[in-house]
Amino acid sequence: MKADLESFIAVLEAHQDKRVYVHCAANMRVSTFLALYRILRLGWEREAAFRNVYLIWTPDERWQSFIDEMLQPA
Repeated sequence: MKADLESFIAVLEAHQDKRVYVHCAANMRVSTFLALYRILRLGWEREAAFRNVYLIWTPDERWQSFIDEMLQPA
């Protein structure tokens, strides 16, 4: 999943001067990736970035572990 997130971020950054539409069948992965992008690249606070995620779903243990890993300080 980390490689997928890195690809997602690279695409957003490569097209930052354009409007980018993203899609996910269940809107789970994309909402999480977008929240992580907002935190890691745009400096959003975690609560604000994940507000919309939690309106859609609550990440299961696997996803929560991934989220926590991605937000660990380097």
